[in-house]
Amino acid sequence: MEENCTGKCRVLAIPHNINYSWGRFFWDGKNSDGTPWTKEILERRARVEPLIEIFQIKGSSECMAGVGLSDEECGFENAVPACPPGEEDSCASGNAFVRDGLVKGLKVEDDMGINPFKYGIVAATDTHNGNPGDTREHAYVGHLGQQDSTPGKRIGYADSLSPDGKRAKRGNFSLAMYNPGGLAGVWAPKNTRSAIWDALHNRETFGTSGTRIKVRMFGSFAYPADLHLRKDMLATAYAKGVPMGGDLRGGSGRKPPRFVVQAMRDPQSAPLQKIQIVKGWVENGELKSRTFDVVCSDGIKPDRKTGMCRDNSAKVDMTTCKPVAGTGAAQLAATWADPTFDAAKRAVYYVRVLENPTCRWSTRDALKLGVPNDPNWSALVKERAWTSPIWYSPN
Repeated sequence: MEENCTGKCRVLAIPHNINYSWGRFFWDGKNSDGTPWTKEILERRARVEPLIEIFQIKGSSECMAGVGLSDEECGFENAVPACPPGEEDSCASGNAFVRDGLVKGLKVEDDMGINPFKYGIVAATDTHNGNPGDTREHAYVGHLGQQDSTPGKRIGYADSLSPDGKRAKRGNFSLAMYNPGGLAGVWAPKNTRSAIWDALHNRETFGTSGTRIKVRMFGSFAYPADLHLRKDMLATAYAKGVPMGGDLRGGSGRKPPRFVVQAMRDPQSAPLQKIQIVKGWVENGELKSRTFDVVCSDGIKPDRKTGMCRDNSAKVDMTTCKPVAGTGAAQLAATWADPTFDAAKRAVYYVRVLENPTCRWSTRDALKLGVPNDPNWSALVKERAWTSPIWYSPN
């Protein structure tokens, strides 16, 4: 791209589906072909790759339960199995997930003076049906044309079910591993190609698991504690801080930065359950992360010790896939200060928004056919969105 992009040409690349990278995307000190990093290569990555794809039909590339840096919500649409000890091929390791990569970038910057993994967040469908943006879980029609055009084909049954309901097998491969795909969100001042390109390049972006949640995040050392309640929130957020994708430099003394977050539900999807902030840092050479519930629905407050909310008890009737309990929220917002802030350490922060649980598409297909749900795949999902991070560095 650099050879062909000269003069006023502008270019960017978006790494695709990194949970399928077999641990080579965030390799320690190595490129994907096994050759060692050079400063030129790291500088090129930092310059040309401002964004990364966190979600698409082959699953989530944010994190995976029990692999690398994870939490209780990381068991979401993980299509690739975790690597057994000593193996890295055709399986998932921490080097193939965005959360680990974002924190590893802090370590690389400490060691080599440049962060090659300073990624903003987008998502995509990767559909092969020619219908981009069709990410509705309740109306999923497959991704591969005739290969998955019926409920029976999608969840592994023959079109004409045998009396015993025997599943069709294709070795270890299952079309049920797929999901309807994700969407990219961009905050741009104008709906023009140029303005949208600038927003992408500046990482003022977010990704969703297919729902049309809107979410944004800002950070500053100068925000008031109630900024999310003020009518001038947006103007103040830009004037006194940085939007997601931006950098914060060390403030005065040990005062922690404040982050203002706001999310609005997709009116055709489930209500919002909570907004979380995921923090990453490096401690004694080890990658660390912690997840905080910043604001939760139904008046539930985060526990002072754990920083987490109790469940809002949202439930789904598994015979109809209709919600039967739990309210959720149409909009959530908060101003949050990091209670674990250390002014001497680099840190990275990003937002994750969770909806109330809903039926996965495979559960709906099983109900249509009157067959049991495949136990290898979750019956319910919590649709979600992720913002681009904000990076903190000491002076």
